[in-house]
Amino acid sequence: MKRPFLLVAIALAGACAYAADPAGDVRAGRALAYAECRGCHGMDGKGTGPGIPDLGGRDAASIMAALEDYRSGRREHGPIRGIARNAKPQELRDIAAYYAAQPRSAAQPASPAK
Repeated sequence: MKRPFLLVAIALAGACAYAADPAGDVRAGRALAYAECRGCHGMDGKGTGPGIPDLGGRDAASIMAALEDYRSGRREHGPIRGIARNAKPQELRDIAAYYAAQPRSAAQPASPAK
């Protein structure tokens, strides 16, 4: 009787190892940024025009908070809202992790302390 329970426990533990990464995956985020974000934010996270914020080097939590605001409608910008609403939460974390891992632009102020 204990053997089936042990097998189920091992299987569940293995499944948890493949669960979503709460911190975000930089490598997966790079692919998503290439497909969805580079037109405005570049691959280096530098805004490509006036009014487009630099994302490189910002902390992932602030990028994620902005993406969640777009997703929920608290912030409005058609293209970003569409991306945020259609992406899975893990994909948003991956994008945030990717841009957070990029060097900060010289013109970008440091993220506020929390």
